[in-house]
Amino acid sequence: MIRDVLAGDIESVTEIERASFKKPWSKEDFEAEIDRHRSIFKLLEDEGEICGYFVVYTVLDESELANIAVSPKHRGKGCGRLLLAEAIKAAKKASVMFLEVAVDNFSAVGLYESFGFEKVGYIKDYYGQGSDAYIMKLSIIDEVRDVEKQY
Repeated sequence: MIRDVLAGDIESVTEIERASFKKPWSKEDFEAEIDRHRSIFKLLEDEGEICGYFVVYTVLDESELANIAVSPKHRGKGCGRLLLAEAIKAAKKASVMFLEVAVDNFSAVGLYESFGFEKVGYIKDYYGQGSDAYIMKLSIIDEVRDVEKQY
């Protein structure tokens, strides 16, 4: 089940974040997203266990997938696909979605490309310690808005 993140979920979300990224968001970063009006902050839950989450920002007709992660325990089970489909659906007022992804995160890059994201830029040392990032873009059209029907 995909639902809004609640204050009581922040510890679990923060644990997944720390297990997923070299430069993780802090607990305070996630707490701020709950009340931020421009944020769509949702999680995927299975039998009471949080499997992953995403944060999307939309301003005018542009959205940014600011954060998305799946618990190591739940990777390879389609959770990322479900979360990404829901994130795109959440950007229903946007005509385009952007994201940044580490160039060496091959599984994430492949997932994004499978949804139609294209590499449109490159940021050297984006994550620090020599870790570069791609900027990826998805043009959101009516067929993409109904992406949840595919998964």
